[in-house]
Amino acid sequence: MSNDVYWMEVGALLNGLKWKTYVTKGDTVTGFRIRCEFFHDTSDMLHTLLNKDNKTTYSSRKDIEKILIWIKKTCDSLDCWHLLGDFEGYQNAIWYIANPMPSDWEEFLLWTEKYENDIL
Repeated sequence: MSNDVYWMEVGALLNGLKWKTYVTKGDTVTGFRIRCEFFHDTSDMLHTLLNKDNKTTYSSRKDIEKILIWIKKTCDSLDCWHLLGDFEGYQNAIWYIANPMPSDWEEFLLWTEKYENDIL
C-alpha cells in the first residue's frame, strides 16, 4: 500500500466510523443493560486493526477499547481530530468504557444522574 493510499484510508476510517451507545431492557437487577457498538461500512483498515474478518459491527469491550486507543493515539499525534466523523458518538463510547453500569439499584440511580450531567 502506498503512503498516500494509507493516509487516505486513515482519513476515510476516522470519518466513516459511527458509534451507537444505548440502553436496553435486560435481566439484571436494574432491569437495563447498556450497549455500545461501532461500525464502518467499507473499511478494510478497520478489519486489519482489529484482526477480524469482514464484520461490519463491533461490540466487544476489547474491540471498543482497541479502536478508542487507536483513535486517540492517531488523532493526538497527527492533530486530526477534525477528521473524526462521529465525535459525539466517540465521546459517548469513552464515557461507556470509563463508567460501567452498576448492578446495584441505588448506584444505578446515581449512575443515570452522572450520565445526564456528563452526556446530555
